[in-house]
Amino acid sequence: MSKKTPSVDLNFEIVFDKEKETSVQKIKRWIKKQKSPLDIVLLYFFSYFEKWYFDYKVKRTMSEIDAQVKYIGSTWDEEDKKNQEPIIESKPSEVEGLDDIRISNPAIPDPWDGDWNDYYAASNKINKESDHE
Repeated sequence: MSKKTPSVDLNFEIVFDKEKETSVQKIKRWIKKQKSPLDIVLLYFFSYFEKWYFDYKVKRTMSEIDAQVKYIGSTWDEEDKKNQEPIIESKPSEVEGLDDIRISNPAIPDPWDGDWNDYYAASNKINKESDHE
């Protein structure tokens, strides 16, 4: 006489973080819960949809990145144009018919502005701070 041992079907699934679970993962999980002939057919069709979906997401993300790159590039170009435009100052001089003209570029600091040793003092301060570190 043989004894029947009870068998237990353990069917469980592990979902680590339901909040981070994508819709594709949810659909796959739902398909796996379906009955036998239907789940195989659904998985087959869903594999095509999944490939199409990921191709679409990649193209959409790439186009968004391209748009951001164009925007950043145009913003930088505008800033460069503003910084590169020379400033022309004209004021009357002591000689009649002539003006004193001063042309400066805001991107390049003028060595004649301020005290003659401002640059030297600033560079020494930076050097002394880097020596103490």
